[in-house]
Amino acid sequence: MNTIGINKSLMQDIILVSVEMEELCPEIYLFLDETPQLRNEVTEKTPSTVALQDYLETLKCQLLKYLIVCRPIIASVE
Repeated sequence: MNTIGINKSLMQDIILVSVEMEELCPEIYLFLDETPQLRNEVTEKTPSTVALQDYLETLKCQLLKYLIVCRPIIASVE
């Protein structure tokens, strides 16, 4: 797969994880634009494949951390 295909696939994955975050935990979805991983690439017109991979991993880690740590705490308070 060429770079354009890889980046397209990564963007699709980013969208899927973002939608999952929006549905499962809208309270952290609101802060996605504060996620720093993609901001470091402002010198280029488009993010690199590495930057997209890093951003996707950041989103997945945030979602997993929320579901494992925060969600049970919130559920116990409700």
